[in-house]
Amino acid sequence: MTYLTRHLKAGVGLLAGASAFAYGDYATAQAAQGEPSARTNAPAALEEIVVTATRREERLQEVPISVSAVTSEALAASGVTDVRQVMFTVPGFTGGRNFGVLQPSIRGVGSTGNSPGDESNVAIYVDGVYQPHANGNIVDFVAIDRVEVLRGPQGTLFGRNATGGLVNIITPDPKFTPETRVIAQYSRFGGADNIGVRGYITGPITDNLAADLGILYSDSGPYLNDLVRGGELGDARSLNARGKILFRPSDRAEAILTVGFADQRGGNGNIIAPLGGNTVGNRVPGNILPDDPYEVALSFRPRLEVKQSTFALRTKFDLGAVALETTSGYLRDKVLQLSDTDGSPAVINSNLTQIYTSAWSHEVRLLSQDSERLKWIAGAYYYYMRGRARSDGVTGLPPDYAQARLTLIEPRVRVTSLAAFGEGTYEVNDRLSVTLGARYTTENRHFTQTFNGAQPFSPQQAEDDSFTYRATAQYFFAERSHVYATYSTGFKSGVFNSYSVVPNYVDPETVDAIELGVKSDPLPWLRTNIAVFDYSYDDLQVVAREVTATGPATYVLLNAAKAKVRGVDLEVQAAVSDNLRLSAMVSVLDPTYDSFPNAQVFQPIMSPGGGPPLGNLTTTADATGNDLIRAPRHTLSLTADWSHELYGGTLGVNVSAFRSAKTYYDFGNRLRQPAYTRLNAQVSWSTADESLRVRVFGTNLTDEVIIQQATATPITDQGTYERPREIGVALEVRF
Repeated sequence: MTYLTRHLKAGVGLLAGASAFAYGDYATAQAAQGEPSARTNAPAALEEIVVTATRREERLQEVPISVSAVTSEALAASGVTDVRQVMFTVPGFTGGRNFGVLQPSIRGVGSTGNSPGDESNVAIYVDGVYQPHANGNIVDFVAIDRVEVLRGPQGTLFGRNATGGLVNIITPDPKFTPETRVIAQYSRFGGADNIGVRGYITGPITDNLAADLGILYSDSGPYLNDLVRGGELGDARSLNARGKILFRPSDRAEAILTVGFADQRGGNGNIIAPLGGNTVGNRVPGNILPDDPYEVALSFRPRLEVKQSTFALRTKFDLGAVALETTSGYLRDKVLQLSDTDGSPAVINSNLTQIYTSAWSHEVRLLSQDSERLKWIAGAYYYYMRGRARSDGVTGLPPDYAQARLTLIEPRVRVTSLAAFGEGTYEVNDRLSVTLGARYTTENRHFTQTFNGAQPFSPQQAEDDSFTYRATAQYFFAERSHVYATYSTGFKSGVFNSYSVVPNYVDPETVDAIELGVKSDPLPWLRTNIAVFDYSYDDLQVVAREVTATGPATYVLLNAAKAKVRGVDLEVQAAVSDNLRLSAMVSVLDPTYDSFPNAQVFQPIMSPGGGPPLGNLTTTADATGNDLIRAPRHTLSLTADWSHELYGGTLGVNVSAFRSAKTYYDFGNRLRQPAYTRLNAQVSWSTADESLRVRVFGTNLTDEVIIQQATATPITDQGTYERPREIGVALEVRF
């Protein structure tokens, strides 16, 4: 029996079991005809979560989409401080990165692009505003309500590049009731001190005007031992601020203006070490190799800086039968990273990259409000982005350091995109509804390249049109239980290879997805959700080998692969008592390349004397049947939350564990992170009115060594690691 068959049969069995259980409970309640049921005597009830996965506020359990919503409290308990780290709370989501570039994936669908204008195919949104900058999306959270992770292609309502899904970060809106909270935190990890202060204040200015402001400052010390100069590297500082003004002239209209700023410097994102000691620096006599994951030996001190400014305006107007909503955003960021890319003390290869991007987006939506049977939404979307970069690279291979050469690449790209979309849900009867949605997108890209001061080719232009759609049937077989089936499509727009002197343009990636799911609250204290899915993933944008008739082989961005992703997601939550909550989330994947005959792979060059490898030989291989990168076959999240009255307040204990199977980082499945478990815990005490709360917390308590990123290149196998065990204390005051 194949891997897929086993898990699909298990998924179908669980679907049937959940259906029978929930339907049995529903039938019993119906037969009782008003008699008290087992529900009445349940010890507790689960929290109702409202999400915006359908661009409306709807109860999470009633949305026929696979969504995980993680509250700010759950994120804090797991030590999550940015989008990338959400992976430690949501199975199936991987927060990949490449130096300062965020490269997330959901259910194995993700991208590895790092060029200006090459957006991720897991879309990031903040309050419904698209965040296109893969180079600037690793910023710390200031103040949030929750994070919603939508799985599967979102080709209609959230249509931009969301082939793998999306992450929507929901921040609090201003309130007319005054509120202030301050959180001060101190922790220690790897011998380094980490301090942080978060403040949030909101309240009325006039009867119809309210405002809020959130500010974050954090400063963490260095913890990576510098084997060349002595001391440590890896210190980081972050200053983020986000404020909103809410104008509500009446009950039928409101506008929210948002202004945000982020300035983050340092960290370990581009401080690499050679995995397995593999670096071309080993060709230099006396090379220094790190023996510990938290040691580095580099020729200079790397730099990583991200500055980001955001402006957004959201409006809502109640027009009676319909509502009119608009969302507009302007984002601008600057990323600077100076990296020693060979991971050795020898001056062999370094890179200074500066990336500047700015983007405007405008969306208008009409939503039905009064229809009893038909619920619909229609809208239009405009997107414009400008990006440019300057990449200075110095290369010299041993022993001819005198022949070191400088390469200066300066790409510029402009993207203009227009889209129209609509979706409607018709209730056939009280139990059955059908949803149909579609989106049409047209996109234009303009690209120029400067190489060492000259333009190797004339300006390039490309246009793409795409039609994506979704069809869903939803059936409520019990009062709080439903089954749904969805067929959906998505695409990631084409892109130019910005860091090449060859003006190649790759076609969009596309995905076709089938999903069958059950969401059931068979009892007020029990929740069981399951989804079985099957993806066909075509025209993956990957780096592959191209052999020309007039010159040597080169490596360029190509549409070179097809993939199949199948799997099962399961979520169970239980309010065991008024004091104890348990939850478990599991993701099981079968993520393989269905056709990838010319994958770029790197084979270590072994030392004649039996020493560590001397870099890599670049070649091609048939990767068909290999696992997708950043797609572990099993991920599991377990959480237990217990509380009890103590000394006039509430004592709380939260324990969470995240388990991941091995993860591959290259097409040849050579670089891998072994299976690991990340354990977190916190103990808190809060006053009865919750005006004061003290927390003692620990993350990665078992001190697991977890790879944060790994990349194979001709000169080294690059790697960085997550932080080691961290222990800290936090004080939160509300007034």
